[in-house]
Amino acid sequence: MDSLSLLELNALVRRSLEQCLPDEYWIQAELSDVRSNTTGHCYLEFVQKDPRSNSLVAKARG
Repeated sequence: MDSLSLLELNALVRRSLEQCLPDEYWIQAELSDVRSNTTGHCYLEFVQKDPRSNSLVAKARG
């Protein structure tokens, strides 16, 4: 099996996504957490819950 550096893997994933997906999407999600630090960076956490059970079905950070 070939080995890849992290940089090479990230580039491969990026190229693959760019070839397979449109340039833009609208995402529907709930904003569950917002954190900021002293340098001004803001970190978000998005979640999707099952509407019937309210259980978590997906989570992403941005």
